[in-house]
Amino acid sequence: MPLHAFLAFLLIVTLLVTLGTVGSAILAVRLPQIMQENHQAVQSEAEDLVSRMEFLMNNLQVRLEPLESLLGELLPRQLHSVLDAIANDESSFSAIYVLSPGGIVEAVGIRSTLYQQHASHQKHADLIGSDLSANRLFRMVQAQQRPTWSDRYLSALSGNTTVGLAVPVRGRVIIGEIPPQYLVRALRTARMFPNESIWIIDRHGELVGDTDSPSQAGIVNLLGLLPVQQAMRGEALPETFQYQDRSYYLAVQHSRALDWYFLVKLPAGLNDPDIRSLLIMATTSFLGSLLVGVLLAPLWASYLARSVRKLMKCAQRVAEGQSDGIWPRSLIIEFNQLSANLEQMAGAIQEREQQLRTLNAELEARVVQRTADLAHTNHELSETLDHLRHAQQELVRTEKLAALGELVAGVAHELNTPIGNGLMAASTLHDKVHEFRKAIQEGLRRSALDHFVAQVETAADITTRNLQRAAELVTSFKQVAVDQTSSQRRIFDLKEVVSEILLTLHPMLKRIPHQVVVDIPEGLRMDSYPGPLGQTLANLVNNATLHAFDDGESGVMRITADPVGEGQVRLRVGDNGKGIPVTLLERIFNPFVTTKMGQGGAGLGLHIAHNIVTGILGGSLTVCSEEGQGCEFAMLLPKQAPHTAQSALSD
Repeated sequence: MPLHAFLAFLLIVTLLVTLGTVGSAILAVRLPQIMQENHQAVQSEAEDLVSRMEFLMNNLQVRLEPLESLLGELLPRQLHSVLDAIANDESSFSAIYVLSPGGIVEAVGIRSTLYQQHASHQKHADLIGSDLSANRLFRMVQAQQRPTWSDRYLSALSGNTTVGLAVPVRGRVIIGEIPPQYLVRALRTARMFPNESIWIIDRHGELVGDTDSPSQAGIVNLLGLLPVQQAMRGEALPETFQYQDRSYYLAVQHSRALDWYFLVKLPAGLNDPDIRSLLIMATTSFLGSLLVGVLLAPLWASYLARSVRKLMKCAQRVAEGQSDGIWPRSLIIEFNQLSANLEQMAGAIQEREQQLRTLNAELEARVVQRTADLAHTNHELSETLDHLRHAQQELVRTEKLAALGELVAGVAHELNTPIGNGLMAASTLHDKVHEFRKAIQEGLRRSALDHFVAQVETAADITTRNLQRAAELVTSFKQVAVDQTSSQRRIFDLKEVVSEILLTLHPMLKRIPHQVVVDIPEGLRMDSYPGPLGQTLANLVNNATLHAFDDGESGVMRITADPVGEGQVRLRVGDNGKGIPVTLLERIFNPFVTTKMGQGGAGLGLHIAHNIVTGILGGSLTVCSEEGQGCEFAMLLPKQAPHTAQSALSD
């Protein structure tokens, strides 16, 4: 995005965010204030409206009071004229009746606009003597003996719904019928706000007056509305009221004098003129500011970007190696500081370039010298490595010879006993033969013959058993020696090979107080190299006898094997000794790693064992140990060793 477009976008976004934040804050503060003000206003209006309507209705009551003094003085015709005059005064009453204590109409006043003059006289005549004792308003005023306003009231004159006022006078009752139009005009005159709606509801929930729909008076019952029920129970009303999909601020006041409920409604929400005006003003301000920002932002962005483009051109010249040129300046202090810093940086870059050229020449000379030194050092390291390899090979060869020497010593020691016993038996037999010959010359007796035969049989048996034992030992030692010297590949039973290896180690093992436990199932046959396997097993056993136990301790070494799957065998050599230190576990198979250096340990036994297992036998050798918890070496060997090992052995 080009800089001027980005700056213009940034300015517009900043303007929008600012206007949105300020406008939202104003609305967030002002809208609750308007709602609170209107709620208070409608409450105050309801209270004032009751006072004003009570005053207006009281004026109508006052107009009937002069009749009290005229009832006993005027003739019926004259009383009719007075009542007609009151009924036609400002259209406040449509009809006025004077009822006897029994509810009989004694006099009537009718508004002249309702009938023609002759019809009016006829209506007078028809109403005189009518019985209105069943009229509910009449019964109420008789019971209370005070001026009473009606609830839903049917006119005795027209039969239509209207409003009635009953006043007791000297045992009689004067009833005045007030037309609904007068009540609506009175409400509209008494209200304070032009957009407010007023309902007058009687104690039965009937709609007595409605400023919005006057025709609904006497037809609609509003007792099903929750606010009307709450008002009649004296409970608190909600601040707003939903009626016919419109929201209103609501207030209800009860007039004790009229026994009516005055319900005042003012439009709420978007129907509230104050809220609507505030929203229109905020929207107009936002859109106007946005329009101004859209027009001015590109101009400011272009002005700011012009100086930046000049600065970019100077930086480009410096990047291309052109040092001359005047760095731009503007009215912005930070921009001038940046330009001065870039100019200073360009000078520093030129100075550093010169220093780098000089340093590069020096480094090239150092590299040539260091290369020659490294070549000489590398040659010396190569020679040292060759010497180390030769030394390692000699040590391995020495280790093998030492193992072979131990094998020879073991063979000699094991053969010494059976051959010595056989030799002793043969020598004894030779002496007995000489004695037998002498006995023959002197005269042989049967007892001497029997004794000689028994001695010969005993000597022959001793000689035979010891020679057989020697022959078995020679056969086992020969097989082990052939395996270890020739690495012959053959099929063998693992348990038999392990037993033969332990037999060669018997002279060493019987000198130490340790027990060797073998747990290998029979029939576990392998096609591998028993010689390297025996050398590995011997190295592991020797390692355990040398390192696992301190002098004077007796422990247990356990050799176990079990098949793994169809093609592998896991051979484990473990002990319950002191374990291997953690510092040695990671490099236990490295050459020359031992804790008995100079005490019989060369540090090559495990290294040779690891190389044999991973190389010739084609398996893996792992160790698991914790200090004080013993140690276990596990060989995972294939039942059929890889044939590539034969070429490695021949080499």
